[in-house]
Amino acid sequence: MLLKKVEDLGLTDDTAIIFTSDHGFYHGEHELIGKSIIAPMANGSCPLYEEIAHIP
Repeated sequence: MLLKKVEDLGLTDDTAIIFTSDHGFYHGEHELIGKSIIAPMANGSCPLYEEIAHIP
């Protein structure tokens, strides 16, 4: 729909469309919540599980 509108407006030659995303958010998976490290992982590192590392 967005690309169609850009095309309809004649902007395709002068427009760059960039899709980006932030990394995920833990909702209790692996005993983690949010984006920060919360106990029991008090050693300062957090593995990159699929829930947080898969960025569209």
